Amino acid sequence: MKKITTGLTLLLTLTISAPAVQASKSSIKAFSDDYPVMVDDSLWGISTVAYGQWLHWPVNRHTSEPQPLGSNDVISPAYADGNAPLQVHRHPEKKLSPTIRSSRSEDAMTALPFDNFLSKTRLIGNAEFSAAPYVLDGIDHRQLIGMGDDFYALGNFANYQLSYDVYRRGDPYIEPFTGEVLGLRGEYVGSARIKAVTDNIATLSATHSVSEIRPRDRLLAREQPSVEATFYPHAPQNSIDGLVLNIEGGMHRAGALDVVAINCGDRDGLQVGHTLAVYRSGALVDDRNASGRIRRPDRQIGLLIVFYVYEKMSFALVMQADRQLDIGDMVRNP
Repeated sequence: MKKITTGLTLLLTLTISAPAVQASKSSIKAFSDDYPVMVDDSLWGISTVAYGQWLHWPVNRHTSEPQPLGSNDVISPAYADGNAPLQVHRHPEKKLSPTIRSSRSEDAMTALPFDNFLSKTRLIGNAEFSAAPYVLDGIDHRQLIGMGDDFYALGNFANYQLSYDVYRRGDPYIEPFTGEVLGLRGEYVGSARIKAVTDNIATLSATHSVSEIRPRDRLLAREQPSVEATFYPHAPQNSIDGLVLNIEGGMHRAGALDVVAINCGDRDGLQVGHTLAVYRSGALVDDRNASGRIRRPDRQIGLLIVFYVYEKMSFALVMQADRQLDIGDMVRNP
């Protein structure tokens, strides 16, 4: 099991309680002369406290990635040319000697909640879904198939693949401005293994199910979408202007740690780790002085971090929500 560095766990929680300050010599002193890193601390949170904005975490770095932090490391300010970078001191109170050390895999930091989300959701092209083998029925014409049951499927099994995942057609993701289909949501219902094939009809056994497998469900080659073990939040360099397409899990509104789909993807320059601000469109109000109506400025209501990118769209995790997020809220550069 891969250990997740603080670059990833910076998304989880922050236990430092101190006022936000600017990146100056005096403000860094106010932050802390010596600060021992706790288990739940994060680069995101420490940068917010020390510099006033999380975006300042790369300040004065000389490498492309931040140093992973460990509990009991000590952070202290260092001043050079008027700048105030933070230095990390590794376990200063502990003297190490050459020896074999081991740690239990269960002690490793857990990944973020979208691991479970990706195991149940798959973005599929309409042509791929239509061409996939589909469930006919179960033994004795059963229409509901559970784990351990045998069933029949019709399609092309010439690739000699033995294991399949079973998906049900979900709603398409539609680009609201052009009507373009960005992808089809495939809802995972189970897994199956082939027992026999006669011409283009296969007999399979359901090896796993999260709900009943039904006729017309599709068999797709097993895919293991995974989030990179380590990635670092950063603002996109190019301009991003998109919308929240959907709030996953069948919800109408989103809050912190909910997953949302947005209508920007790889073709728009979006990458894993990009952080986006969520804006609510300003309301129209009466201008009683001019006897007309004007629109208030758009208001920032949250932050997202992109964790999975497709060509035309992406999935993101809500990291901060000052208000409930709605479908149609705008996503832009922070």
